[in-house]
Amino acid sequence: MVDCQGSRIQIVAIYHYSEQMGNGNEIYSASYPIKESDWYYPPLNSLSEKSLKVVCATNRNPKSELTPKPLHLTESDIAEENRKIEEEKRQLAEERRKLEEEKRKFNTKPPINTPQDIKRQRCINLGLAPNSADFQQCMN
Repeated sequence: MVDCQGSRIQIVAIYHYSEQMGNGNEIYSASYPIKESDWYYPPLNSLSEKSLKVVCATNRNPKSELTPKPLHLTESDIAEENRKIEEEKRQLAEERRKLEEEKRKFNTKPPINTPQDIKRQRCINLGLAPNSADFQQCMN
């Protein structure tokens, strides 16, 4: 099933044939119950996106010479689509990880400066060496 306005696809059945382009013997078929949550948004430049564009263009222009036919995918087509989907998932997971890392950087609370920390920083700003007697006197 195709939703042209939403640019999405819902797989309701799959057929595999022994030869290309739906020729030969049917070697596998499956039907799926339709649920609203099962819409699939095809990745850019994928076979699914190209098929969606052809079907939607045909529906907008009924006099088109293109006639919609059942989509028959080979095992390699499906494997390639799955590879693209998995790669897109991996990229999205990586982007999410980076965003979460950036978010943690901005959400960390600054360290609390104790009076001892403030004294130490003041002595360092005066140019005193931390192991010197002057530094120890500055700290007291």
